Amino acid sequence: MPNVDELFAVRKSLEEICKVPDKIISVYTLEQHIWADSDETSNKAARAQRIPARQTVEEFQINPVRSFLNDLLRLLSAPYRPERRDEQIGQGYWIQAEFGSGKSHLLCFLATLALGDEDIWELVREKEAKAGRGRRESLYQFWEEGLKTKSSNGKKGIFVIAKTLVGTGGGTVGKADDTQRLVNYILDAAREQLILELGKNISLYPVEILADRFMSDDYARYREDLKKFLKDRRFFEEDEIEDVDDFIRELQSNKAPEYKRSCGEKLWRFYDEYLKMRPHLETETEDVLKHMVDVILAEGYSGVLLILDEVSLFMKNRNEEQRVDDEQTLVVLSNRLAKVHNLPIWTVCAAQQAIESKMGVKNIIANDRLKLVPLLSEDDNGYYDIVLARVREIIDPEAINNYYLYYKRSFTWPATVGEEQFRHFFPFHKPALEVLRAITGELTTARSAIHFMHQTLKHQIKGGGDHLISLWQLFDETVNYEEDPSGVNAGLASIKTKREMDY
Repeated sequence: MPNVDELFAVRKSLEEICKVPDKIISVYTLEQHIWADSDETSNKAARAQRIPARQTVEEFQINPVRSFLNDLLRLLSAPYRPERRDEQIGQGYWIQAEFGSGKSHLLCFLATLALGDEDIWELVREKEAKAGRGRRESLYQFWEEGLKTKSSNGKKGIFVIAKTLVGTGGGTVGKADDTQRLVNYILDAAREQLILELGKNISLYPVEILADRFMSDDYARYREDLKKFLKDRRFFEEDEIEDVDDFIRELQSNKAPEYKRSCGEKLWRFYDEYLKMRPHLETETEDVLKHMVDVILAEGYSGVLLILDEVSLFMKNRNEEQRVDDEQTLVVLSNRLAKVHNLPIWTVCAAQQAIESKMGVKNIIANDRLKLVPLLSEDDNGYYDIVLARVREIIDPEAINNYYLYYKRSFTWPATVGEEQFRHFFPFHKPALEVLRAITGELTTARSAIHFMHQTLKHQIKGGGDHLISLWQLFDETVNYEEDPSGVNAGLASIKTKREMDY
């Protein structure tokens, strides 16, 4: 009869128990991981055709954020009835979570679903079915019960505006132009996406505002330029050519709204395409953003999903006047447009920190404005569910039993945590991941612990490993192992810089 201790010592290798992906994407910018293809040229083609990034959905873990997804997708899929103010579907959200918790990935996942691609929703159905969820418990119900109708039979679906604000305003990551208003970044992102999808440049300012701007500030300087523009066959067909005096006379008349909109489109193109200057105007934020949504709806879209990433970092070093203006913009989007004007607009902001409001946090964070969504808190295992699922798939769960028995013989902690937790974190030691989470949460160049976990596990498998992965392995072996370093090198450099003595 074989020795029982020897049976406990016989363990399958990690390679026989864990399936590890060759590569893991990291979502750094929304614009690269909502639409298919990260290459700039092919990405623009995908944006024009509303083709979502499949890998973003394949790698996303639904369960840790299911409550939030149910809440938002229920509203996205609901019918829009402009006359029914008691059935408002617009809403704003403030998603708050630590660095590297998957905020950007969540935003990209939402946007890919909102694009209304049937193949992507079939992928969601398969993921949910694999997890043992029936249709009534699955996110797929929102496709069947509303989003499919909004994206078929000639309907354009939901228009997605996505903007990563890192590097565009204040903050420590760098800044391009911290004098820009938040509303201008939103308008620029909307304009760019509309041009790609519709192939035409639509005015996002009310015609009255553009007309006032031209007549009060630019008439003397640009009258001759406007005269040439209105007769330029690069911009107009033969029957669209007109005289500048006739144009201005008609612009100032009480003509039908359709004609005034046409004047507005021409003035917008005059500034944007002919003069190559954006007509950013210091005007009422509410008027401009309401017009933007109205224009998008008039083009046949079912609503607007506006996604803003790194909002707290953007606002961090803005001066008081800018902060107040930024916060007012968020209130207009989430309350004035969605609740007062009853428009189908959903604003989702992601941030690392609570908003330090100059207006008072209760004026912004509220259910009828930006609803607070705390993501993956310290006592929430959702973080670990995500990182573990990203780095390995358990293909032989029964083989974990011998590991549990083996470690239980030599240590007391397996009995303390129990076999269920041991299996859940396999092949990692949970305290090691807790330390790794704390350290990588301070990094500025590596978004999470995933790269370290993935790289170390790949190395252990290559070496025929048959032990749990401990803290020293996560760092010692990662430092010394240089094949396919992925995102690890940047993370190590950041740790060395910020924690030189500890390192």
